[in-house]
Amino acid sequence: MRLLLAPSLAVLALTAPLFGADAAAPAPAPAPVAAGAPAVIDASAPESAVLLPARVLKDNDFKAFFLNMPAEDQAKAQADWKKAQERLGQPGADGQAQGLAEANAFLARLLAPDAVDALTTEATPKLADFNPQEVSNGLQTMATMLPMMMQGGAQPANPEVAKERAAWMALFQGVMSDASAWVLVAGINDPVKLKEAIGHLVTGAKALGVTDANELQKLPLEEFLGRLKPVIAAAKNALGVYDLKLDAFLGSLTAKSVSGTGDERLLSVDLKAFGKAYTIPLHVTKKGQHWVLSEKNGEALGGMKQMIPGAGGPETEAEAAPLQIQPAVQPAGEAPVAAPITP
Repeated sequence: MRLLLAPSLAVLALTAPLFGADAAAPAPAPAPVAAGAPAVIDASAPESAVLLPARVLKDNDFKAFFLNMPAEDQAKAQADWKKAQERLGQPGADGQAQGLAEANAFLARLLAPDAVDALTTEATPKLADFNPQEVSNGLQTMATMLPMMMQGGAQPANPEVAKERAAWMALFQGVMSDASAWVLVAGINDPVKLKEAIGHLVTGAKALGVTDANELQKLPLEEFLGRLKPVIAAAKNALGVYDLKLDAFLGSLTAKSVSGTGDERLLSVDLKAFGKAYTIPLHVTKKGQHWVLSEKNGEALGGMKQMIPGAGGPETEAEAAPLQIQPAVQPAGEAPVAAPITP
């Protein structure tokens, strides 16, 4: 469902720091900057490619970042949003009416007085189909196969790339191994936890303060972004039911530039996942006014590059924006209308 694209973009922003690769010429290395720290993040610094999207998601606050955009970028975003609103209800927008109908039906279920009980009753029988042991075994198998998947049949000829691939391997294998243990104890097939998680999602939906998707789409852009804040918070609370602490992960992210000059830099990114510390290499490049993922990241990822969206870096400046604003319902057959969000 494409009703709330901003939260899904935030999730993409979260995954962005997990793509990295090759080395470059030495450059002075500033002190690490933490995504969770209260200090202002310098949007002109290479580290912003990691820290800005992490900060937006940690703070649940797309509106604040939008209001700190340059005036011309705000104007462009407002114009794109207005253009999308004007298309609502126009004939010939194939797929738009169906998308709104589906969004309205889903919202109606979330906003119903008995939403929590009704959705829990509907979902509970499906819990029997979930086998934690099978999922755990699958994750362990994937962790074992990772070296073969990443090598793609050949070891990197460049020793620096080989070193960086080893760092990525440690992250992927460590996270998959810990996830395989987590899934056995998380209580994913526990109906009590299911009801609690659904309760958080229903709370987030009701915090939107609308009765249907049409009403949400017609909101002014700033108000739409502001209303997403409790929705994202509710989604985090739902994950927390299963002991997945997204804010702790985001707050653990730090980054520092360790080499490179001009518009090409190599970052060293520290993070914690499932309580364990990792350090990964991440190449970034400057496109327009934004620091973004570099296509060099694919060298270290090898065969895993095909499995991770964005590992090759953005191809255009429009794709280079750290975050984007898109219409709540995108007309079928059209490319997304987007504007960058930067502080």
